[in-house]
Amino acid sequence: MPLARLETEMNFVLDGLRSLLDAYGALFLARRRLVGALVLAATLCDPATASCGLLAGVAALLTRAVLRLPALPGEAEILNAIYAGLALGAFYGNQPRALALAAFGGLLAVPLATALRQTLAGPFGARG
Repeated sequence: MPLARLETEMNFVLDGLRSLLDAYGALFLARRRLVGALVLAATLCDPATASCGLLAGVAALLTRAVLRLPALPGEAEILNAIYAGLALGAFYGNQPRALALAAFGGLLAVPLATALRQTLAGPFGARG
């Protein structure tokens, strides 16, 4: 039984990493995870910006898992969280306040993006 649980947890981590790399690639409208990995590596040149972006992205992933919400097309909620985190890291640098705001921004990005999608989809549930 512990082996099955470990496998489930590893799948959760790997799926999260894939979602994170997809979202980083979407920063430049790319659909490949390799591009996402390269963009993530580029943000690591500025540790304050990278840490805020990663923290916001991970917070969004965890929020989506806790709320059991489906992923939006193109990992839009994770992408929005990463945008917010990168902006906070670029403007405020490596301050505890910036990290706290990045985590909070990642937490808020998921329900807001989901609500916005449902509002814009209308009563017929448009796709896209």
